[in-house]
Amino acid sequence: VPDLPVNLLSGEHPARVAAQQLQYLVLERRQAHGFPVHGDAFALGIERQTAYHDLRGGLLHRAELRIAAELTFYARDQLGRIERLGHIIVRACCQTENLVCVLGFCREQNDRNVAALAQLEQRLDAVQLGHHDVEYDQMDRVRHNDVERFQTVIGLLDLVAVRTKENATIRELLKALAIGTNLSSVLIALSTFGVLYLLELDNWFWISCSVIIGLLVGIVIGQSTEYYTSQSYKPTQRVSEAGLTGPATVIISGLGLGMLSTAIPVLAVVAGIICSFLFASGFDFNNVGMGLYGIGIAAVGMLSTLGITLATDAYGPIADNAGGNAEMSGLGKEVRKRTDALDSLGNTTAATGKGFAIGSAALTGLALLASYVEEIKIGLLRLGETVLTFSDGKAIEVSKASFSDFMIYYDVTLMNPKVLAGMFLGSMMAFMFCGLTMNAVGRAAGHMVEEVRRQFREIPGILTGKAEPDYARCVAISTKGAQHEMVTPSLLAIIAPILTGLIFGVTGVVGLLIGGLSTGFVLAIFMANSGGAWDNAKKHIEEGNHGGKGSEAHKATVVGDTVGDPFKDTSGPSLNILIKLMSMVAIVMAGLTVAWSLF
Repeated sequence: VPDLPVNLLSGEHPARVAAQQLQYLVLERRQAHGFPVHGDAFALGIERQTAYHDLRGGLLHRAELRIAAELTFYARDQLGRIERLGHIIVRACCQTENLVCVLGFCREQNDRNVAALAQLEQRLDAVQLGHHDVEYDQMDRVRHNDVERFQTVIGLLDLVAVRTKENATIRELLKALAIGTNLSSVLIALSTFGVLYLLELDNWFWISCSVIIGLLVGIVIGQSTEYYTSQSYKPTQRVSEAGLTGPATVIISGLGLGMLSTAIPVLAVVAGIICSFLFASGFDFNNVGMGLYGIGIAAVGMLSTLGITLATDAYGPIADNAGGNAEMSGLGKEVRKRTDALDSLGNTTAATGKGFAIGSAALTGLALLASYVEEIKIGLLRLGETVLTFSDGKAIEVSKASFSDFMIYYDVTLMNPKVLAGMFLGSMMAFMFCGLTMNAVGRAAGHMVEEVRRQFREIPGILTGKAEPDYARCVAISTKGAQHEMVTPSLLAIIAPILTGLIFGVTGVVGLLIGGLSTGFVLAIFMANSGGAWDNAKKHIEEGNHGGKGSEAHKATVVGDTVGDPFKDTSGPSLNILIKLMSMVAIVMAGLTVAWSLF
């Protein structure tokens, strides 16, 4: 919170008076509820010549935290009524480990300040320490960041459970990783119930179930990805078998596999959204606030195995490069065989990691939309719009309007052409973004091929091993291409939400986010799984199947692998960035969207 000008702190300025009134009010509340009054816990910054209220109480009693949380969120409500005249600045922040509630008060005195303090006192009187019904109370006590950190530590501890034997097959390697992931999931599930029980939540059991739902969604996505991309299973084996009839059938088979592979992750995410919403909301679809919280904490559960998931995802490229080093240094076939097995496993785990990332984005899609609506509310308040007036004559204060009220007010329905237009634009963005990144890979690859051919012509000793290639030149081409080619896709992802908001307003942006999320999620799963299947189909033939390495089937799968690399390593993962970047830009530009739009 920025310090107010010094001239506002002189004499009996209203800022000092209001701060003193609030101090007495809080101290009264503490004494009335039997809490000791610490001399420095609620010391005002007046003596320090500051115009904000600094509450530093360390690890205070939980009921005290509830009072502070109620005070904080009520101050946010008052912001909309007072700030529209430009006479008051209120900023609130409630942290739990070291409680800091900061409020900055009045630049000029007006009657609204007195009314705000009176209403604040009434609200504090309504706080019941034993039975508090404010949604934010539970959100303050259930700090999902702390839960996530605790769960990630458990995930890292489970890395020691991953063990395998010499000359293990791909299926045995996958089983070894599954042991670590499943053990991590079980420990996290047990710890979640224990932690939330100790927090004494009224709905602790069902909120814990929301976390478990997220865990289950992550496990289903991982197992589905493993089935469709590992050469130990039929789908990828059928892609390698298609190599017997040429590259075209390999491409067709891989595309079909990727499309089919989207069904299970989508169904899992749909079930996860509905179940986590119902569990946290008490099986009431009208309780949107707690339902959204359930979805958010389900995403925490889904990513709680991130320790072991990220570790297995990261070692794939390491194994791939190790295989390349083994081949270039002339090591034996046994070494290359082992690195190939680890590389093949890395392709599967990489696809699983991408599925987790995009799945978490899809699982929290509704929560991102709720965040956008909150920014719309703030934008309206800053413009002085304090009341929402509906078509039927009903009116409601902006500060008290719910998520559903804003959807009705802006007519966010499928019958609104602006929503439908936004959904089409969002769907187009996913394909357009993928197209730009795919073409970027193609152009960079073309420059690389031309450079390699040039070196073969001008440095004849490369093929015989008597001369060193110019590796630095190839790396420079790749690096420059990667940076230069991403300018247009990045600008597109930033400009699209802004232009949509300026043309179609809030309803258009909501449609854009929905279309981009739904299409981007499915497209990302499709591309990641197709690319992984093409790569492992080639590995399956190199193990000696269908003629082995050097056969016509192998050459056909090499073509599929070449197509699959930008699928699984470039365009697929980039969609996760597109979805979140568009959401963040929309949230940041919400004020402009509210202030002006063409339609």
